[in-house]
Order: sequence, then structure tokens, then C-alpha cells
Amino acid sequence: MRGLLLAAAVSIAACAMPSTTVRTTDTRPSLAVEGAPRGSRLFVDGNSVGDAGAYDGQPAVLLVEPGTHVVDLAGLAPFGCAQNSMYRWGGYDQALYDHYKNPQKRDEFVAKLSGIIQQAEATGGLVPPGCYAEYGWALYEEGRTAEAVTYFEKESKRWPESRPLMEKLIRNAARAKAPAPAAAAVPATAIEEGKK
Repeated sequence: MRGLLLAAAVSIAACAMPSTTVRTTDTRPSLAVEGAPRGSRLFVDGNSVGDAGAYDGQPAVLLVEPGTHVVDLAGLAPFGCAQNSMYRWGGYDQALYDHYKNPQKRDEFVAKLSGIIQQAEATGGLVPPGCYAEYGWALYEEGRTAEAVTYFEKESKRWPESRPLMEKLIRNAARAKAPAPAAAAVPATAIEEGKK
């Protein structure tokens, strides 16, 4: 139990700095610190004293011997840090998967996309890649090309790697907005006479 507490303390402290120094005052034969990644090293007073890490599927353990006063446990840093997401998914991945499985629920999907975008923008978070484009495409399919272009532009600006595709979609939307050339007017009598 005490080893786990030490591991937690080391991991939490390691989030703030790349290398963490821990002083031990334990007088038991050994103190186990669980959760070390494969290939990490145990350092005592600046000197490497051994390997740590998972072997043959067994839990990883670092041993701190009695009398050891300074231990550098930088290898545990990733285990206590909460991972920050680059962008706010907001259920986009699941909504997209559900839409592909069941396209009949398109209205729910479009509403979910709109909610994800609004919430991310309201909180200052990043909209996940593809979300603007997917929502823009849904608007385009509804005939709302001006709004669709806005979302294609947002996707292109936020995720530059999508720019070639977004530019093509914007060009296609511009063509769709342009009025189609009027068909040549043919008098109805000419068609009827052709049938005779």
C-alpha cells in the first residue's frame, strides 16, 4: 500500500516537471513502486541501478532498497498525468459511426453535429477534424449551399490538411448555386406535329 502511495505521489509530481526526485525514509527490506513502463531505469543518487518494466506480462515493479535517500523516477511521469485532448470530440466519433450504420436517422446525426460544433465553439475548444466538413456536407445535401460553404471554409482553416478537398467542395457548391442555363423553348405544337 505504501508503495502505491509513493507511486501516486511520484506520478502526480512528475506531471509538473520532467524528472522527479523522491526521498524515501522507509526502513522495510524493500518498497515496491508499481506501474513503471517497460524499459524504464531506476536511478539512485544519480546512478542507474537497474531496469524496471513489465516482463512476460507481469506487473512492472521498481524496488527501492532501505537506506536509499534519493530516487529519480522520471519513468513514472506518464502514469499520473491526465491526458489533455487536442480537441473536444463531444461524441462526434460515435455519432459518425451510428450514422454510417443507420443512415435513416440522418436528422439526429445533423442535430448532433450542430450541437458538437456549438458546444466546442462556446467553450473555446477545438472542433474535431472532419466535423465542420461533415456538417457542411449535410447542409449542402439540404440545398443550403451558402451555409455549407461557410463550414467547408471553417474546416479548411482549422485543419489545413483538408484544404484540397474543401476547396473542391466549395467550387462544386458554387457551381450548384449558379443558375442552370435555360433549356431552349420548344413549342408544344412542334412536339405534337413530330409525333404524327
